[in-house]
Amino acid sequence: MPAPSSAFTGRDTILNTLTAALRPGSSEDTPPLHVVAGLAGVGKTELVLHVANRVLNQDSWFPGGVLFIDLFGYAPERRLSPGRALGSLLQALAVPDEYMPAELQDRARLYRSVLASYAQQGRRILVVLDNALDGAQVEPLLPGDPGIPVLVTSRHTLADLDARLHDLSVLDPKHAVDLLRLVLRRAHGRDDTRVDDAMDSAENIVQLCGLLPLALRIVAALLADQPRRPLSSMEQALSDTHRRLQRLSRGSLAVRAAFELSYQHLPSEQARLFRLLPVNPGPDISTDSAGRLADIEPYAAEEILESLTRGHLVETGASYGRWRMHDLIRIYADELGRSRDKDGRPAAVQRLLLHYKDFTLDAGSQFAPEVPVSDRFSRAAALSWLDDEVSNIVAAAPYASAEGYPSIAVTLVASISQYLMDLTRESAPHAPRKWFSYRRGGGTEQSRPHSARDARFRQGRPDTTTGCHPAAKGGKSSRRRCGAHQSRAHAGRTAPARRSRERFPAGHRDLCRTRRQARRSGHPEQSGDVSQGTGTERGGRRSPHEGTGRLP
Repeated sequence: MPAPSSAFTGRDTILNTLTAALRPGSSEDTPPLHVVAGLAGVGKTELVLHVANRVLNQDSWFPGGVLFIDLFGYAPERRLSPGRALGSLLQALAVPDEYMPAELQDRARLYRSVLASYAQQGRRILVVLDNALDGAQVEPLLPGDPGIPVLVTSRHTLADLDARLHDLSVLDPKHAVDLLRLVLRRAHGRDDTRVDDAMDSAENIVQLCGLLPLALRIVAALLADQPRRPLSSMEQALSDTHRRLQRLSRGSLAVRAAFELSYQHLPSEQARLFRLLPVNPGPDISTDSAGRLADIEPYAAEEILESLTRGHLVETGASYGRWRMHDLIRIYADELGRSRDKDGRPAAVQRLLLHYKDFTLDAGSQFAPEVPVSDRFSRAAALSWLDDEVSNIVAAAPYASAEGYPSIAVTLVASISQYLMDLTRESAPHAPRKWFSYRRGGGTEQSRPHSARDARFRQGRPDTTTGCHPAAKGGKSSRRRCGAHQSRAHAGRTAPARRSRERFPAGHRDLCRTRRQARRSGHPEQSGDVSQGTGTERGGRRSPHEGTGRLP
């Protein structure tokens, strides 16, 4: 068994859980088989090595030792078949070659018999099967005696085995920084204080590494190679997204190579959606949006996404039916997608942006009094959809403009503006939303969002050009009162806007930039054909701001 690394941190909880499960006489509810699954480079092998090393040091837990084998499940040229793996395991159990059966089933029977014999002699053995591809590679290697525990690592969630499943995630930021510090101090002693001296750079580096242990170890090794290299230099090098994977490489260690081993096993339909997913500009994507992106039915998209999730190339989002990619996986998939013309990437971009435009327009119509209401959503469903998709919409507006679809960008800005203006969740999480306080065509002026609350404005019709009551056009004092009212009204409108900017600072800047660009261009694109990137709405319905030369 390989020796565990001395630089190991951030895994105390699962380390203790697995150790307790391997204790002799542990609960009968705990199965003897444990599968640790996770993304390539997340530290699965390192974890089980530390578990095995810890339990070996416990008196009388495993007097027979540990039986370890690397199955090389994701390296086709090195992958061990169950028959070859059993041959290696039997040799490790001191079975002479002349007694080695030729057939798989005979080897499996002998293997189980030898393990049971060791256990009966009081020499209990822990079996570790590292880097398994699937359940078919693992199952013939499982002992028949339930008293003999097995640890399996895999990039796939092997739910087809009768096992306790442990999903290993990336490190948290604190422990990721700790790992950098540990590796550098192992290399140069406590005199290497670069991490503590440049904590801001260290924190940025671990985020650029996606908190992935493999990437962190590569970066730490590169820094250890050059003791005088400042962390700011590494931070700058990794900030270039297009070259980040290239720079996360040292000798035989490379993040891209680790991802490649997982990708090359994907069937064609899974590989295509994997390459297209980075087209989505936001942080996650719904099943429906993924189906529209790939031009497939939602149920087919869900099946593919579930398969990609089992292989840890995609992660489940914050709620059911939403999916996301690890940052480095996203970069890798984007590189693959840009190098393949056959995926139809430009058409996928257009489909996704049209999908966001249509749904945002329909959801926004529930809250804009001057717009015909779409029957796609109820009010509650529209609000729920906007809550789920707001980050994607905020990101999609400037993305649409950059991709040559300015009318889609403007429609997204117009349709989401009211939602963002009334977004008060950060400052008052339990406050009712303003747009639920009135119904279309009903309610009072006081209940309408951004309506005049001053009594003077309810006594007559305000001037549409100045926003002032007609009486305010008279004397100086009236104009002063009008100005004071406008200041109060402006303050009332900008407070929720500030809250939306606090929640989406970068997105808010992008939205404002998109609006300014449209204003400078005179907004001519609103009358064109959307199929050419400049056009009309689905079903002939137009945005309320389309063709008007104005923005909300």
